[in-house]
Amino acid sequence: SVGEALGSANLMDKWILAAANGLVRFMRAEMEAYRLYTVVPRLVELIDQLTNWYIRMNKDRFSGERGAGERRTSLCTLFEVLMMLCRMMAPLTPFFAEHVYQNLRRVVPDAPASVHFLMIPEVNEAAIDPQMEADVRLMLQVIEKGRTLRERHTLSTRTPLPEVTFVSADAVALRAVETLHEYIADELNVRRVQTAPLAEMGGRVVLKCMPNHKRLGDRFGKAYKGIQGKIRALDTDALAAFLREGSLTLEGETFDKEDILVQLQYSGDKSHDADGVAGGLVILNVSPDAAMLDEAMAREVCAKVQKMRKEAGLRKEDALEVAYSCPADSSLLARVLRDQSAYIAGRIGRTPIPGAARPRRARDGRAADAAGDVGGLVAEDAGEER
Repeated sequence: SVGEALGSANLMDKWILAAANGLVRFMRAEMEAYRLYTVVPRLVELIDQLTNWYIRMNKDRFSGERGAGERRTSLCTLFEVLMMLCRMMAPLTPFFAEHVYQNLRRVVPDAPASVHFLMIPEVNEAAIDPQMEADVRLMLQVIEKGRTLRERHTLSTRTPLPEVTFVSADAVALRAVETLHEYIADELNVRRVQTAPLAEMGGRVVLKCMPNHKRLGDRFGKAYKGIQGKIRALDTDALAAFLREGSLTLEGETFDKEDILVQLQYSGDKSHDADGVAGGLVILNVSPDAAMLDEAMAREVCAKVQKMRKEAGLRKEDALEVAYSCPADSSLLARVLRDQSAYIAGRIGRTPIPGAARPRRARDGRAADAAGDVGGLVAEDAGEER
C-alpha cells in the first residue's frame, strides 16, 4: 500500500504524505537533540491537517463515489499516514497510540503485536515536497480568509457566490492558487476562483507600508526618524518590487520583509470585500444573484432532509420519499422546489413531491419552522409502497 499511496496523482494525497514525512524528519532531528517540547505542537498540527482538512475533503473518494481506483488510493494514503502517526505518537500517548494501532494491524499480515515493538518511522525521501506543503498552506489561508469574509457579511457557506480573487505580486503564490483552485471553489462555494498579479489591479488595490519600529529603532537608533520618513515615502512601484524580490536598498541600507511590513488594501466597490493573507489579498464577491439565492434555499432543504434522515436512523441507501407542503403554490419555497428539483434530487436521491401525492402510510418527519428559511413541511417514508 505504500507504493500505491506514493504513486497517487491526487494533490491532496501528495500533500498529506509530504506533511507526514516532513514531520518524521523534524521529529527525528529534534528527539535526537532531546527537544521533545518542539515535537508535540507539530504533531497536533498534522492531526488537525489530517482530520479537519484531508479526511473531510476526500469523503467522496473514501466512499467510492469517484470510482474504485480512487477509493483504494485514498484509503491506502490514509492508512499510511495513520500508521506513521501511531508510531510517532507512541512515546507520547502510549495507550491511545496502541488502541489505534490494534485496529490498523488487522489488515497487515504478520504485524507486530504492539506499536511499542516498532521504531519511529524512517523518512521516505520520495514523499518530501516542501513546495507542495507551502502551496497547500497558502490554499488553507485563502479558504479560512474567505470564510471570515462570509461571516462578516452573514453569508452561509450554503449560499453560492460569484467568485473569489487572489491578488499577489508573487508568481509562485499565484500559480499555487491556480493549481489548487478546485479545492478553494468547493470549500468556499464560489463559481470561479481567479488570480490577478498585483500590477494588473490598478487603483483597486493599494499598498500600505509600515516600518517595523522596534527592529529598525534598535538598528538605527537616533537616525531612525529619517529612515522612517524615507520608507513611508516609497511609491507603489517600489513597494510592489519589494514584495516580488523580498528586499530593497535605500541609501545604501538593505531592508527585508522583517524590516518593512507591506499590506494590500482593497479600494473597489462595496459588492466585494477583502482581507489579507501572507503575501497576498483575498477579494470575495459578496453579492449573490437571484439564482444563487435559490440554490442556497435548495441546499437548506437538502440539509434539513439529511438531518431528518439521520434522526430517523436511516442509512444512505434506504429508499424514501420526500414530500412538502407550502402555504401557496406561488410561494418562494414552492417555486424553488420546482426549479431546483434536479439539484435537490441529486443531493438527497429523491425528487420532492407535493404533500397531496405522498404515500398513504408515510411517516412524518419533523416539520420545518414555517417562519424559518425553508418554511414548509418535509415528510419521509422509509420505503413503504404507495
